[in-house]
Amino acid sequence: MNTGFARSCARGGACVVGDVGPGRGRVFYSARTAQPWGRYLEAAPSSWYAPTGDPNLAWCQDVATRLPGTDGAGLGAGKANTAAMLAVCTSGAAAAVQGYRGGGKADWYLPSKTELRQLFLHQKKVGAFIFHGYWSSTQASESMAWIQDFYSDYVPAPSDKAFANYVRPIRAFG
Repeated sequence: MNTGFARSCARGGACVVGDVGPGRGRVFYSARTAQPWGRYLEAAPSSWYAPTGDPNLAWCQDVATRLPGTDGAGLGAGKANTAAMLAVCTSGAAAAVQGYRGGGKADWYLPSKTELRQLFLHQKKVGAFIFHGYWSSTQASESMAWIQDFYSDYVPAPSDKAFANYVRPIRAFG
């Protein structure tokens, strides 16, 4: 039975940047067509970890080893990078996002370098970022991983994995 009403983004319908997604986050990226990783990316709300906002954490407790499988930089790479991090990291950025279940979804992950850049470019539609660096899941070297500064329009840059930067999980769907 067709009621004439389109389904909302949160209920499986088409999405635009700024919509509330099925995980109750905000959509910050929409591909023109379905990709192997999905079509949309949504970011968790700023209160995902604590009412005061995103946590400020090291990338991983292993700050001196190049972790295999964490070099993916493109759209859709964050999920595999995060899984590779979790094979080694018992604390830090990936460990923090692992237990998040926004919207009842268990597929949240740390964004790749490119996914994080897209989040930065659409941050006003998502809202409530701290003007500081945010971690990606993309490793730059043995002791460095890529961050995106949210206080200016700098392109992503490497940061020492032992430094504390902020963390915001994302998920792909569609």
